[in-house]
Amino acid sequence: MLCCMNRNKGSSKQVTPALENRTTTRNFDMRNKFFCLVCGGSSCRNENWLIHPNPALKGLNSSWVTENIIASQRLTTRIIKDFNLLEEFQKYNITNVINLQLPGEHPFCGDGLKPGEDFSYSQADLPGIKVHNLGWLDMDIPTTSQMITIVQLISVIISKKEKLIIHCHAGYGRTGTAIAAHLIYSTNMNDIDTIEFVRSKRKKSIQRRSQCNFLKKFYEYITRIRVLYPINPISIHDFFANQLALTYGKEGVKLKGVPKILIQLYSHIFELVETQKFTSEQICLAFCDPDNAIFQSKEYKELIDEKTDCSVDSKVFARKEELNSGIWRLQKELDPRVLAQLALLWIEESVAEPIFDSNYIEEMIMGIDYKIEETADEIDYFDKYQLKIIHSLKKLKKIYQISKEHLTLIGIRHVIALQKSKQKYSHFFEGKKMLNITEDILDPAEVYLLRKIISN
Repeated sequence: MLCCMNRNKGSSKQVTPALENRTTTRNFDMRNKFFCLVCGGSSCRNENWLIHPNPALKGLNSSWVTENIIASQRLTTRIIKDFNLLEEFQKYNITNVINLQLPGEHPFCGDGLKPGEDFSYSQADLPGIKVHNLGWLDMDIPTTSQMITIVQLISVIISKKEKLIIHCHAGYGRTGTAIAAHLIYSTNMNDIDTIEFVRSKRKKSIQRRSQCNFLKKFYEYITRIRVLYPINPISIHDFFANQLALTYGKEGVKLKGVPKILIQLYSHIFELVETQKFTSEQICLAFCDPDNAIFQSKEYKELIDEKTDCSVDSKVFARKEELNSGIWRLQKELDPRVLAQLALLWIEESVAEPIFDSNYIEEMIMGIDYKIEETADEIDYFDKYQLKIIHSLKKLKKIYQISKEHLTLIGIRHVIALQKSKQKYSHFFEGKKMLNITEDILDPAEVYLLRKIISN
């Protein structure tokens, strides 16, 4: 299966600003000629905009499928000129065209190929418009990797509040499949609903059973990689591969090597500390002892706007279910216990292998307690996601005045989670080792709390 932009040949670009780097025109066989004959040749019915009862753009058999996406027949140099499409593009803020054809495809249909070009138009016909060649074989399906590239590109364009045209030859099969895949990717719609929706906007879309089956598998794939709290933990490598597929644009670059879930959780905890004025003790216990009696007070329930009695476990479970479905509504959570436990659960249960060796315990606590900057040496010593945890905890102390003692307890609780095996810390020697590290700065009550954490 070919692709005009081959991601496996060292190119990291998702956007091709021009069609200048063309692949060699394919040698057409009888199959290609037969397709053109079936379509109607120069009188190709798929390139006849007059048969559409209400075209999105004059000159093109086209339909608005969403408020940002037009599904269309292929563009041609003549149509672009005769129907002043550039003015129409400007009118609707259409800034991008995604071409799902392969070079040299359907050479005898409609206006045919532009002389000397592999397509029916060229970048020169669309100054100021970005053209992206991301095609696959007509009447066929793409790879999952190809489709991820396409839906991420669509998401980037829409995130900029811009609109786009997607076309193949007729604008039904491949085009409808790509738009349905984008809806699966960007919403919680399943494959059946997306197919019905796209067809309701553009009849005859998604033409083949193989395309429907692809969308079913694509939905299953997206559903699987969205799960942040799996029943069976996955490797950190697989986690970042999943996150890479689900993030795009500037966010994707920013989050490379850093778990989005931890960024979101820690950031919101910081916001709550700043705006709701939680005490140092409350934040500490949110991580270390979420069922403590201090959280049953009337004042605390007013602080988190809780009108009914609801256990921390039930609230954590509800948020986990949302996150596993791709629903990110953490900003609505006002209870720092829920956010803290979600962070610890991800560290503790979602990743298959231990992140820290036991030898790192003292170094990590010192890294939190003392001055630590992101130097080259540290990046060698700690992975990027480990550093993010350390710097998030340091921020609690530096900016939000979490006490040294409470920060140490929070740090130790993270070490336990990071170490992955709670049972190991129930061993007297390991527990004693951790206590010895901090016994000079903890009062008896905090030592008791630490012992309680270790014994759980």
